[in-house]
Amino acid sequence: MFYSDEKKAKLVELVSKSGLSIKEACRQYGFSDASYYTWRKQLASRTEIAKEPEQKES
Repeated sequence: MFYSDEKKAKLVELVSKSGLSIKEACRQYGFSDASYYTWRKQLASRTEIAKEPEQKES
């Protein structure tokens, strides 16, 4: 199944706020914990890129 970036971000947020173990929450939402960790890593790297200040040209 294909998930959009927005859907992945929402699912990562739901799992992290669920109060359940990662594995249990992922099972309840219908995807693997491996997918969760991959999505979380992808989202974190995008967030870090977005936080980096733009470099000015000399």
